[in-house]
Amino acid sequence: MEAICYGSKQIVERFEQEGIAIKQVIGIGGVAKKSQFVMQTLADVLNRPIKIAVSEQAPALGSAMYAAVAAGIYPDVLTAQKAMGSGYAETYQPNPARVADYQARYEQYQAFGQFVEAATLGSSVDSASPRVNDALTDSPTRGLAESTLQPSHQAS
Repeated sequence: MEAICYGSKQIVERFEQEGIAIKQVIGIGGVAKKSQFVMQTLADVLNRPIKIAVSEQAPALGSAMYAAVAAGIYPDVLTAQKAMGSGYAETYQPNPARVADYQARYEQYQAFGQFVEAATLGSSVDSASPRVNDALTDSPTRGLAESTLQPSHQAS
């Protein structure tokens, strides 16, 4: 579950690296409404609040808002959102006590991902980046990663 949150963090960071500001995060349906634990963890990992939409059909409602603007019913999306939106059921705030811990784990997650990429592409970890080596050396999973990537038997 944390890996899903870390993957979401990578996506947010990539958008921001490309100059696209992520002003807010809104959770819709499914997990967002059913798992307070997942949503709180995501807020902690992203280090930003997450609002949970009231609407059970938020994507369809958003499409309807854009259609209403295109049809000339509302002059712009913000006006349509104010008129048609259903609001937010709750907001998960990041827990400062957990943010630093998740950031450290996220850095290990990234380093492990780089290690796996380097190992599967035939490169050595040494050529991947010094940060990979440092994170893996300090990681409690160092031995696990090395032993997992070794062949379990010799070819005859």
